[in-house]
Order: sequence, then structure tokens, then C-alpha cells
Amino acid sequence: CRYLCGALGEEDFPLVIPVSLAEGLNGQVWLPESRLIVILWLQFRDRRWIRRTQVVAVDGTIDEIANAVKCQTFPPDLRELDPRLADFTEPIAVDFKIGLSWSSPSRLNLQLNDLSLRLGLPQ
Repeated sequence: CRYLCGALGEEDFPLVIPVSLAEGLNGQVWLPESRLIVILWLQFRDRRWIRRTQVVAVDGTIDEIANAVKCQTFPPDLRELDPRLADFTEPIAVDFKIGLSWSSPSRLNLQLNDLSLRLGLPQ
């Protein structure tokens, strides 16, 4: 520990680990292959070597995951979800675009844009 502290100094330093997650089921949701970076911030001043961790993903990866979950969340006809929707005469298909924006470096906002659905009303 003293050798490392002397060699590396008093500052925390990052250990960057690339991680590849294979596509597959996570619980009941299929997720696409994802590439992430895990950053361990280390120090050797005492025995608590790992000071903090970070997980980094490019926006495109997060967007792919969000769209994969979207496709699996809604059935082709929303009437399947709730019997109170059974009186509508046509399938209720919902469509929207997912928007992602960062309001701060640690806060990701998920937006549902261009929401559309058609309701066939009983006569």
C-alpha cells in the first residue's frame, strides 16, 4: 500500500474497465447487446481503495435500450391490457418517439414525443 501510494501520489485515479453485455433476457425483457465503461476511482492512502464508481454509456446505447423496452412494453392492441377498453371497436395501437435529454451530468430525462393513438368509438 505504501509503495503504491508513493508511486501514484495522494490523488484518486481511474481504473477504466470496458464491459460488453450480451443481448438476451433480463428478467422478462429482452435487451440488446450493450457496451459500457465501468470506472473505479482508486486511492491507496488507506485500505478503502475504491473511492467511487461510475458507469458510462454513450447516448446511442441508452436510446437502443429504451426503444427495445418500448417495443416489448405495449401490445399491438391496448385493449388486451384492461377490460375497460373492450368497448372500443378497433385495435388501439399506441405509437410515440422516445426522446432523451440530459438536464445535468447525472440526470437523464425520458420524453415521449409525438404520441398518437386512434380510438374506434362504439356507435
